[in-house]
Amino acid sequence: MRMSIVVKIIGSTPGIIPINDGLSFEDVCTQCCRDLEISPASRYLFALRNETTKLYVNPSDLLEAGNDSYELRLRFWPALINLSKIGTKALNYFYRQVCEEFVDGQITAFNNKANQSVALGLAVTAMYCHMKDYGGKMSEVLTNYKKFVPKMVRRNSNLKYSTESLKTRLNQVVLNPPGETWFFKQQFLKTVAQTAPDYLVEKYPVKVEEGEELIEFDLIIQPMSSENPGVKMQSVKKKILSQYVCSVEEICFVSIRKSDNRMEISRINGVPQYFLMESEDSMKSCVGALNGYYRLMEKWTFDLCGELVTPSLVRLRSLKCHGPVGDSFAYDKLRVKRQNKQGSYLLRESHLSYDELFLDVCLEDGQPATTFSIIKSADGAWTFAGLECQPCNNVRELLAVQGNEKRLGIPGFELKECLPSSENDVSELLLCRHKPIELEMSLSQSAFSQLPVCIPTQSIQLYVGAGFQCQFDGRFTTVYRGVWRRTADEQIQIVHKLLRAEYRQSHYQAFLESVQRSMFWRTETLVHVYGIVLDVNLRVIMEYFPLGPLDQYLRERDLPIIDLVEAATNLAKALFYLVTLDTRRII
Repeated sequence: MRMSIVVKIIGSTPGIIPINDGLSFEDVCTQCCRDLEISPASRYLFALRNETTKLYVNPSDLLEAGNDSYELRLRFWPALINLSKIGTKALNYFYRQVCEEFVDGQITAFNNKANQSVALGLAVTAMYCHMKDYGGKMSEVLTNYKKFVPKMVRRNSNLKYSTESLKTRLNQVVLNPPGETWFFKQQFLKTVAQTAPDYLVEKYPVKVEEGEELIEFDLIIQPMSSENPGVKMQSVKKKILSQYVCSVEEICFVSIRKSDNRMEISRINGVPQYFLMESEDSMKSCVGALNGYYRLMEKWTFDLCGELVTPSLVRLRSLKCHGPVGDSFAYDKLRVKRQNKQGSYLLRESHLSYDELFLDVCLEDGQPATTFSIIKSADGAWTFAGLECQPCNNVRELLAVQGNEKRLGIPGFELKECLPSSENDVSELLLCRHKPIELEMSLSQSAFSQLPVCIPTQSIQLYVGAGFQCQFDGRFTTVYRGVWRRTADEQIQIVHKLLRAEYRQSHYQAFLESVQRSMFWRTETLVHVYGIVLDVNLRVIMEYFPLGPLDQYLRERDLPIIDLVEAATNLAKALFYLVTLDTRRII
């Protein structure tokens, strides 16, 4: 008898998945999403949860025979501003998942009498959506109102008042609906997120070593929280205060030790934090939550934990293939990174359908890329759609065999240089990212949050008093202190950097390249470049720090340990920022 597992799917019959060799839980999740016609990009929001333990399974674990059954859930809450981007199918599933738990009373915030009116409003929304989705009549949903109103809400309210209120509200919506059904479902989800923030969190019991004691905490993962989003420790004992660990974006990596279920979270700021987890399954579920949110908020191409990798991401990396990004992202990246150079190309998963890849190739210098579809047939072979070519067993073989114009007969078709995915890609795949997907400035000086500017020569005045002119001589440059008269009423203390006279010919190009890179850095741990002065000699205008260069300051002073730790922390933050910008050449 062939072994299988059962996957519960909301609004549908349970899926019976045969256990095949090498089949991972991520493969099962992907297959379920494909069957539900959830878009390739949105399927990364979903995961499988064990119905018995209520823990999420590790995506890379292989299926094994057993009595466990699983449920398909939208695990990672998309940012509310991105609800419209996840697609109709994913939105419908998400709505049904939350609505079921609302009616079952699992969202405890609505058991509070203070939220009574909000709960009744959600019940009316659920009734209206049911009418639109299934063609029901208003009289039918009102008769069966218990299927839409949580038991505790019915108990807390006057039954006659509740039913009359429901009828009045529902009638108003039916007569004058403020939008389409998808709008109601989005509003339902937004209201739940805003009224019941605790419903959005994942909680794991942990123990933390403090001295010689093991203190019990609940490790709470709350990326959607309006206050201190990220990870925090909440003490089981009320006498001990909760502790904020870090935001999801501040996590560097996560490591685990299965022998004693120890998990380590390494952060950009601060020392690593260690946790003793309740079990291996609990540890894997917790790592999955952190990794999933990190990929969907910060770096889609990066797994936080090297011991628990995502199989699909490993496959994409091996092909130098992007995830299911759209056309605009691909074309813009080729234009910006390769200037649409002939022969440069980008491979990506289709954002429209499964078992399809898009190959964007620049056929002519300076011209936008042309997109080719690569499809997988029922027998597992890959080929170019609509072109006469020999099918191949895998994508790598297909690109190697067909990667020139002689093979396909397309002028200019050459696969010379692949543009791979990058940790710094900011694409539509970051569905849980709260901040807009655009250039972000995070300067400590709000007055200078704009891009660097070209500064007129006459607006810069250098100090000429004794002891003021030459502030610091570097190996190749000299830095002067001065003033930037930004407006008639505003002047800013600055430093003014240029090449020393003996290097202005030999090192000009290297200096120019250095300026081009550094002038767009945006972090509080690095000196901010205000702009440049285009004169006989290129001059860089930077912010002024009264204490001078950090290395000189540290050498000349006997500082307490706490100040040295702070200096080291900021150096580490600066280096980490530069690495994330792929500026290893500078480091």
